[in-house]
Amino acid sequence: MIERTGKSLYLQQANAGGTEQKMLGKDDFLKLLITQLKHQSPLQPMKNREFISQMAKFSTLEQMTNLNNRLDQFLNQQSEKPWLANAQLIGKEVIWQKANGEEGEGIIHSVRMKNGQIWFETEDGTLIGKNQITEIGLSSEDREEA
Repeated sequence: MIERTGKSLYLQQANAGGTEQKMLGKDDFLKLLITQLKHQSPLQPMKNREFISQMAKFSTLEQMTNLNNRLDQFLNQQSEKPWLANAQLIGKEVIWQKANGEEGEGIIHSVRMKNGQIWFETEDGTLIGKNQITEIGLSSEDREEA
């Protein structure tokens, strides 16, 4: 069912949980424009201004669709391997808060994903949760080079 709300068209799609609104796509917009041009009155054809306005809307819709697709691709890439973003901590000296309230200190040896959470392993095999880290610095080797 197509519902006209102001000048926007929405496609109503019924589902089991109620109604869901989806915006018409660029192909639907182009089909509507072509249908409008085919069935316009020969005595009162569409004015150039109206046609240019509709083409500009189509161009904007196409650009927004492309931008949305690229943003979806970007977000999918970011969520695929969240531990890769934390790989930059390998070789860094960190201070973390232990469960008993004391502080631990060590150099990050590896990053791993376990049960959907990021974990850092120090050179002595200690696993540290991302939220336990309180300070990040250069390792002593990096400090000597700097």
